[in-house]
Amino acid sequence: MNAAPPSPASTKPTRRNLLAIAAAERLTKAFQLPEFHRPLPFVGPRTNLKRPYLSQSDLR
Repeated sequence: MNAAPPSPASTKPTRRNLLAIAAAERLTKAFQLPEFHRPLPFVGPRTNLKRPYLSQSDLR
């Protein structure tokens, strides 16, 4: 038996869904910002003076 396709009313995004999507987008954007939003202290020769944040290679 094939299920009936959802009615247009049930596919309309609800306020709760929209809030959840917006919160997820804010979280995603927050994780893309530089680490701690501030320069890290000098840690050695790998420090980039122009942008002294952790790079992806530092996180391994």
